[in-house]
Amino acid sequence: MSEKQPSKVSPPRIVYQDRDIVVVHKSAGMTVYREDAAIPDAKSWLERKAGGSVFPVHRIDRGTCGLLVFARTQKAANALKLDFMKRRVKKSYLAIVVGEVPESGTIDRPLKDRDGKMLTALTRYQRVRVWSWGDRTLSLVKADPKSGRLHQIRRHLDGIGFPILGDEKYGDARANQEAKKAFGVTRALLSAVELSFQHPGSFRPITFRTHPDADFDRVVGPSRSAQ
Repeated sequence: MSEKQPSKVSPPRIVYQDRDIVVVHKSAGMTVYREDAAIPDAKSWLERKAGGSVFPVHRIDRGTCGLLVFARTQKAANALKLDFMKRRVKKSYLAIVVGEVPESGTIDRPLKDRDGKMLTALTRYQRVRVWSWGDRTLSLVKADPKSGRLHQIRRHLDGIGFPILGDEKYGDARANQEAKKAFGVTRALLSAVELSFQHPGSFRPITFRTHPDADFDRVVGPSRSAQ
């Protein structure tokens, strides 16, 4: 199912690169792989930029901005894919949600995959900020998924009564309309802000961090979303 996105999509920003990996900040509105000729994708952009093939080792939703890792060799890709599969990669996201989220908690609720099969899913979260917006309360939440299910964070937060602002599939339709008018929000405000994993070449632990896209700051303010 396609999601409405801004008409203009900024190109990715290279955060780090060496002979084994490239880490980019993917803008919202861009897919990871080429899915539609009319929609820009990070893989094609990076291959043009790097002048050679790259191998995606995980994915984030088209509407989600943030950190994305590509391998430069098949060997590095195999190692990183195994780490993601074995849940040895630490991932952290920021989300703006409707309502005042508890200070911290764990969501342990199975989720259906695309084939309807129920799979275990665990997300830990922590409230970063809470503030008033008109007659509503919004929260900035840090979410750490311990599994990689379809739309896991979006579904889990909505499941406990705190939908992500701008999420047309799982969110609060009225709040989304108000945010669109007030701030130009056109996507679920979710950003992959931190990744930690073992480098496939040096075997040393490595961590990357990024800041959400500008639409986050339009809603929450730079001082609140700073990491």
